[in-house]
Amino acid sequence: MRKTFSRLIIALSIGIAGASCSSNDIAGVATKIDEGKSLDSGDYDLMLDYLEEATEASLPRLKETRTMGDIERIEAEMSERYPYATRFSTALLHDYPHLSSSQAERMSSIRDQAREACNH
Repeated sequence: MRKTFSRLIIALSIGIAGASCSSNDIAGVATKIDEGKSLDSGDYDLMLDYLEEATEASLPRLKETRTMGDIERIEAEMSERYPYATRFSTALLHDYPHLSSSQAERMSSIRDQAREACNH
């Protein structure tokens, strides 16, 4: 249970394409990550936008979780709806030293929101 909960927190907190992000831009950043290319500040902002949207979409559901099954269901739904979340989270963690202070603050805010929702 703890392992799945941790995966969910990581995926959602840094922290998951939506109306604010172009799917072409999102796929382009994912391709850059897959090819090991350098990311720039704009790429980090796009990934953070994506993850913020995913976190906001999942918060109401997370606050209503009662069982491990609930958490696993939400995790599966969010993985389908936001397929780049884990990839973007991992890239942001890896490149954390290259983020601006405002980007690092956004990551912390996403993480804190997800933790709060899961600790209801």
